[in-house]
Amino acid sequence: MSDSSLSELEGYDSYDTHNEPTLPTLPTPIRHDINHIPTPLRLQPPGRMLPPTTSILFTKLLYSRLILDSNPPTVKMTCLQPNCGYSPTPQLLSQTSTELQSHITNGGRISITTDAWTARNYTEYAAVTGHWINEKWQHRCVLLDVIHLQEPIHSSEYLAQELAAVTDSLEITGAIFTCTRDNASANTVMLSEFEKLASERQASIQQPWKFTVKEGDVRCIAHIINLAVQAALKSLKASPDTETEAYWCEQGLARIPQRMDSSSTEVSATLEKLRRHIYVFRNRRAWKDALQKQIKAAGQKPRQLSLDMPKLDTSIKDIALTVNNWAIIKALELLFLVFLKPSRRLQSDSYPTLNFTIPLYLKMINKVTSIQEDLGKSSTIGLACGAALQKLNVREYHLDTERIIRETALTEGALNITEQEPDSDEDLFASEGLAFQEPEWRRWMLEPRPGEHTDILKYWCAKQYQYPVIARSARDHLAIPATSAASERVFSNGSDIITKKRNRLSPPTIRYLLCLRNWGRIQEADSDGDDADDEADEEV
Repeated sequence: MSDSSLSELEGYDSYDTHNEPTLPTLPTPIRHDINHIPTPLRLQPPGRMLPPTTSILFTKLLYSRLILDSNPPTVKMTCLQPNCGYSPTPQLLSQTSTELQSHITNGGRISITTDAWTARNYTEYAAVTGHWINEKWQHRCVLLDVIHLQEPIHSSEYLAQELAAVTDSLEITGAIFTCTRDNASANTVMLSEFEKLASERQASIQQPWKFTVKEGDVRCIAHIINLAVQAALKSLKASPDTETEAYWCEQGLARIPQRMDSSSTEVSATLEKLRRHIYVFRNRRAWKDALQKQIKAAGQKPRQLSLDMPKLDTSIKDIALTVNNWAIIKALELLFLVFLKPSRRLQSDSYPTLNFTIPLYLKMINKVTSIQEDLGKSSTIGLACGAALQKLNVREYHLDTERIIRETALTEGALNITEQEPDSDEDLFASEGLAFQEPEWRRWMLEPRPGEHTDILKYWCAKQYQYPVIARSARDHLAIPATSAASERVFSNGSDIITKKRNRLSPPTIRYLLCLRNWGRIQEADSDGDDADDEADEEV
């Protein structure tokens, strides 16, 4: 071909232009900037945000949700702020972890509580809370973590491993002092397994002692009171036909205890009459109003009018309460008031500790023993007192006092020094000076005891420089919780997370919400919302 220029085609202008359809443009991927928060859109095309929601995590712009253009479509959550706090462990617990490590470095120890909970969607969780007294002598109570119990059977080994995983994540396993839990048998073996796991951890100079069941197993005193009351009620309602364990062998002779004597029959009849009276008062409004009018008009006591009830209404003649019935009711009232008053005093937001509950516990045992001696051990109410005392005495707290002796032994070094002939006057002066040095614990025993209404934390805050060794020991012992209410409150505050209409939240989401709500990062939801349970039946 020659290098000459190409000639143009003839009739070029007569050709029509070919209009090829353009290819569809691909959607530009959305890239979120940390400093720029996209505005929620109403439409929902692929790659766009979902409509705005009333969740506080969204209204505070902590993260966004995206629908990805996939088959099937998936939802992706993106954190919009570097410290949004959506994951509880890295950010929200950093300050608490620092405070815990500072407390442990100074020789302090940590007391924990644990309890389990089953949500309405049949997923199970366990909460672990930490308790200690800081340098300002303030009682600290913090939720350490919420565990999702994935195993269907909660064996003691599994619970111990999960508990150790929480303490290991915060590096406080070697500083665990006590563990307060309920009285389930699985928890007893759990602490034994946890003791084995804690013994494998390396000890330090600041924490030479490791967790032991003998010293650190604390049973929930509220649960103990409940067991004692149930044992007393069971004894009052027991009979040889229903209580098969009442059979025993004595010197080769099998016999049935004579429980259904005249006094037992009278107590049962009194309780039956009392139940009928409660039914009358609740369902006979006219009779109740007439009784109140007669009380005001005659100025008589309700008890006297109750004795005259057969005269007022002949239909209740068979269930009329006699003087002996009222005496039995009074004795039962005195018995159960012994358990009622400590239970009310234990209901507190500050989570009562052992130094507050042990005096109440001992008084409760003494009062029940006194009632048993007054009424007789063989009487029906006396047997109920014995059943309650059996639960109370078995569950007594036995704190090991050897720890206090070892800690105060640092000041008793002079007593263990053998007598040696001094070589100089300086040695003689030093030896004689140590011989007259009184141990710290003996000086503290001569101090006047603080009163019942004395703030014990303020008391030791003032005495910490005068008795430094005992003050460090008191800081550990005064932080021991007496009940597992701290762990139970975690779940009671989050009981409205799973409802009838909102029951498909994933276990990690439930864990995050429980932690964030307990830490105060999320306020409690309004019970009147759309997701709340409507217990009332809808009218058709």
